[in-house]
Amino acid sequence: MNSHSSKKPKELSLGESLEETIANPDALDTVFSLAEIGIDEMIEHLMKDVQDEALKEIPVVKTLYAITKTGFAIRDYFLLEKICRFILGCKEVKSEIQEKITQKLSNQKDKKEIGKQIIIALDRFEQIQKTDILLKIFLAFAEEKITDKEFQSYIYVLDKIDINNIKILKIFYLLNILQKRDPVSSIHNTDAQQYAKDIKDNYFHLQNFAFLGLITLNLGSKEEKSDYNYLLRQWISSDEIHPGKFEPNGFGYKFLKIINLINE
Repeated sequence: MNSHSSKKPKELSLGESLEETIANPDALDTVFSLAEIGIDEMIEHLMKDVQDEALKEIPVVKTLYAITKTGFAIRDYFLLEKICRFILGCKEVKSEIQEKITQKLSNQKDKKEIGKQIIIALDRFEQIQKTDILLKIFLAFAEEKITDKEFQSYIYVLDKIDINNIKILKIFYLLNILQKRDPVSSIHNTDAQQYAKDIKDNYFHLQNFAFLGLITLNLGSKEEKSDYNYLLRQWISSDEIHPGKFEPNGFGYKFLKIINLINE
């Protein structure tokens, strides 16, 4: 009796299969070619019985196809659209950056963890534009412009932030840059005046940015002062109040720079 049995190939999780696809230039080429007909058509193709054997060998396609066979909800469709968008973005980067992505994902343990983080993030995003921003964060991580800790922190920030209000964060930092560059001239600078007005009109959004660590809330301070009153011929104590204010920080500045909202 033959004791040898064929080993069933290990089934990849969605996160692992995503990273396998991103790290494989040939797989990206195939996905990119298919996507030229449009993301909607690509998704429709995946939801049907995949006849193309080459397509079936793409890790993320194989996993997604297995998922669609068990039932497909609207939420799954939305996630699939975000995954396709993310993959296509990886295909469009320069070859030297693609090499860095492959190198970053060469460790199997890291590949699994990174893939899981990306899939969880994509699944949570309610605004599809966040997919493009996540790609920029991932590329910065692959190029080692940010650390692993920053990568995880920025994913958390992106999940919580409202993309519709991110312009206010950008304006807040641009105003600070203008004021630092020339404090006197910035008072009469029309851009600075408009920035200040926009921030004043949307000041309540700054608290949310502070909660995420993208800006710092300086709580202010109280300083005790003593002055000699010559009329009363005695020292008078008084408190000088320094009110709290929002201030820029390196974490928020780097976030805006990574996602190409500021270039200063």
